[in-house]
Amino acid sequence: MGVNFKKVGENAGNTDFQPLPEDRYNVKITAAVVGATKNNNEMITVTFDVVEGKYTNRKLWSNFTLTEKAFVYLFSLLKAIGSDLIDSEDVETDDIAKALVGGQCSVMASIESNTQTGKPRNTVSSFKSLEEAGELATMTETKLFD
Repeated sequence: MGVNFKKVGENAGNTDFQPLPEDRYNVKITAAVVGATKNNNEMITVTFDVVEGKYTNRKLWSNFTLTEKAFVYLFSLLKAIGSDLIDSEDVETDDIAKALVGGQCSVMASIESNTQTGKPRNTVSSFKSLEEAGELATMTETKLFD
């Protein structure tokens, strides 16, 4: 099969995506890849796809370094997607990555400057189950209209 890059280029449009606005987004984990940091620590790179609203199908990414100090962030993501792994001991990295894919939750996207390029990029934090996120939204709306 031949690839027509001329046609691809004509149809590509602007591929210089701006970061998503700072907000909470409902997402689905579409990939979790095991790799290593520059310091040779194990890491899982997670790809999130936005599943609702104006930014549906836009992607967010987060790296989870597998160190004692950072395990709490991965634990909170696993808890938010309802994974049984949070009650497990001695879980292999590949098993963690497999358990993440397909999980859905709500994340808070913030904007920071990329330390290498200086361009703005999203960071992802504050993982909540979809139920928790719905309750937060309802409480916020109630406070706004009271």
